[in-house]
Amino acid sequence: MGNAENKRFQIGWLSVILMLGVSILIGYTGLGLLAATGVFLLGTGLIMVALSFALGRKELLITGTGALFTIIGTVLMLLHAGADLILVLGGALAGIALAAIVYVAAKK
Repeated sequence: MGNAENKRFQIGWLSVILMLGVSILIGYTGLGLLAATGVFLLGTGLIMVALSFALGRKELLITGTGALFTIIGTVLMLLHAGADLILVLGGALAGIALAAIVYVAAKK
């Protein structure tokens, strides 16, 4: 495992822990398990795609899995009865912001 793959693995797991914390906070506010799971999958998927493009060689498996997580997370948030456009937008913005931070940090 090269340095780029090792860095991608470490940043990926730290991002998963961060998105787990965000989803726990969303679940704690009473929005429900589906909304929290949707935000977790959406953010994790966007971060996986950013890591796929930022570090090492481009791997289709990581990019495809990230895209799948993003789609499933968005669908879960949209199907949730209490979820509205603000929740979906908030989850997407949090995931995009974290993915951008990961991308910029990984490029340095």
